[in-house]
Amino acid sequence: MLAVLATPSWRRLLVGRETLERRVRARAAQAFLDEELFATRERTGVLLFVALFERRVEILCDDGVRKLVPEGTWQGIADELARGLRTHQAGPALVAAVERCGILLEAHGVERRPDDADELSDRPRILDE
Repeated sequence: MLAVLATPSWRRLLVGRETLERRVRARAAQAFLDEELFATRERTGVLLFVALFERRVEILCDDGVRKLVPEGTWQGIADELARGLRTHQAGPALVAAVERCGILLEAHGVERRPDDADELSDRPRILDE
């Protein structure tokens, strides 16, 4: 039993898919609030939340982005990044996901204005829970 509990893949199976997804969504929503991604002039904050243990990804957007980018549009990016996590290609998958997010935002009219300032930090945050 200890060997099963010590192995992440077995622990994920024991917890169950729905529980993992619910926990990741809740933690992503909390991170969005904690990092104040809503505090931009045009409400264009985007959170790319990567849950390493669960190998799941949530992409959350503020109102300014949600008005321009259809809701389901982000799922393909999240799925590709999650696949990269599962196949031990997290680094390249993360870089590709960030690039695809930028392309998607630009394609839907979320653009930088000449007087824009970088209102949010771009540095990754690692949360231990």
